[in-house]
Amino acid sequence: MPDTARTHITPPSGADAPPDQPRESELRRLAEGALLVALMLDFLAWISTGKEVSRERLDHPYRSTHYTLATLGRHLGKHEEAGDHVACPFDRGAELLTVALKAHILKLVPERTERRRGDVERQHGWVIPGPDYRRLRHDALHLVCVLLDHAPTLWRLQDPRVFYAPAERVMRGMLGLLTESGGDHVSSDALWERVRHDGVPIAMFPGGIGVLSALGVIEHREVAEVADGSEVSAGNERGFSVGGFSFALTPVGTYAVEQGALVGVRPGIERSTAGGES
Repeated sequence: MPDTARTHITPPSGADAPPDQPRESELRRLAEGALLVALMLDFLAWISTGKEVSRERLDHPYRSTHYTLATLGRHLGKHEEAGDHVACPFDRGAELLTVALKAHILKLVPERTERRRGDVERQHGWVIPGPDYRRLRHDALHLVCVLLDHAPTLWRLQDPRVFYAPAERVMRGMLGLLTESGGDHVSSDALWERVRHDGVPIAMFPGGIGVLSALGVIEHREVAEVADGSEVSAGNERGFSVGGFSFALTPVGTYAVEQGALVGVRPGIERSTAGGES
């Protein structure tokens, strides 16, 4: 399933927001408070002018040629073995790097390759600012739009049991229903009914809600009375549960959807495709 890149249309200078909508400066401030947005901004600041990276792959005609990240922030030593987990001093650095590379915010530049025992090939290089780094490094609002385009990848990175295509369908379905609600809150049961046939089991469904919440595009409130045995009460492995809550788009979420993030294209805005995950 290809990822997409959006062409942003800047409103005329001095144009005011409608009376019932926040200005972009206020939306930007709200976006900065979203968990995943703040984390990505800190990560991009940490990358700064570049960070060392080491990756490995099995060099074999019948094996995958996909590189696996081993370290970020330093190179693996000549006699050092890669661990089961990525060695990185930045919390969730491997996850954030994956998304930033897909979104062209960062880019990876190989420097040298060495042969290890067996069919293992080790590559050392650098992660440096990419084409969109300067534009997004200090712009939380438009960073939200970019990250929302890659929300299915964020979900899959947090729960590898979720495949990209179903994750994208479920997220599109949820955002579509919340947009149709016109700002009214939608129950978790109604959200699940919209996407229940899109390929994500109910036990994994709260993970997608969690990603959208962490991006600051949806908000929730507790429902005063919930029928016993509510179907959407299962939580994911992080303990997040959506049973007993209703959801709505935040002002930041409304802005992102209006810009065409993930759910589609606004009239008059063309989007070009770039290679992505399927």
